[in-house]
Amino acid sequence: MRREGGKVQLEDEWHIMDNGMKHGPLTWATVIEWRSQGRISPSAQIWKEGWLHWDYLHNFLPPPPASSSDREVQALMPTKEEGIIYIGIVVYVLGFATAFISPILPFIIMIIGLGIEIYGLREVFRNVERTAVGTIGDIMMILIMVGQFLVLGFFVFLIMNM
Repeated sequence: MRREGGKVQLEDEWHIMDNGMKHGPLTWATVIEWRSQGRISPSAQIWKEGWLHWDYLHNFLPPPPASSSDREVQALMPTKEEGIIYIGIVVYVLGFATAFISPILPFIIMIIGLGIEIYGLREVFRNVERTAVGTIGDIMMILIMVGQFLVLGFFVFLIMNM
């Protein structure tokens, strides 16, 4: 956070320029309130007497809190660890598609996919706080991986008996 002369003087009168409209003089408390309410855009500029130039408000205030819709979208997005697991699942499934090319290639690709999933699941267990929902999701992922191991074992059995 940048401040003129080392600190923000709260008692000063502030002027805001936002989308071509000037507002002010305002108290610092009003500036903070307007920013938290979204009445001032992130690109707003600020000025007070004694300054040579307008400066961006974001240099003086922390970013506003995320809206509830932003938090809902973020909650739906997979974490990095879950993304790794999904990549592993895709690689595993692609292993089936290679069965038409070679009898051994699907086996190798499926093992790589499972390895990626195991790495992702290990990262999930290491980084995520345990909650009831998280634990149920982790158990489901483990059951899916057990099923994949069984399919892989059956696939190996078929290859060995050809």
